[in-house]
Amino acid sequence: MRWLDGLWSAAREVVYVSPQVSGSLEAYIPARKVPDWFDYKQVGSAVLFCMPSISTGQYRAVIVFVIYSVDEEYDDHQESTRASLTLYFKNKTKGSGTFDRTNSNFFDGDICQDHAWVSYITPDIFLRDMNADEGDEIEVSIEPRGGILVKACGIHLPIHRQ
Repeated sequence: MRWLDGLWSAAREVVYVSPQVSGSLEAYIPARKVPDWFDYKQVGSAVLFCMPSISTGQYRAVIVFVIYSVDEEYDDHQESTRASLTLYFKNKTKGSGTFDRTNSNFFDGDICQDHAWVSYITPDIFLRDMNADEGDEIEVSIEPRGGILVKACGIHLPIHRQ
């Protein structure tokens, strides 16, 4: 995928790349900010946007970019929660329920700089589960667990090519 090629060239070290599982591709790389070419960016762990229009017969995927670091205030002696990021999508217009994606294999608690979790989610997962149409207000939120702090997040909605 072309968007991922640019990320690889910008990163010196790829921390973890998960295999494509059920319509998604994920990577973990050193990063400090959400790239400028992302359509929607927000400081913190949530972003809200309206689904843009699209031509008949085309479909949008979603790329989620999350900047995270170690939460210095986390006490791993009191809580034994495994480090993970849980992604929630909610169609606020239709009141659709949320779905989440959790990955806990990527983080060993031994990072010394900010990193990014990048996830490409195909339209069959994103649109089917969200029932999202043009103009619908979509909220994406990321819940960190186990000593992770989310600093920023971004959403890009590319046209998916089969």
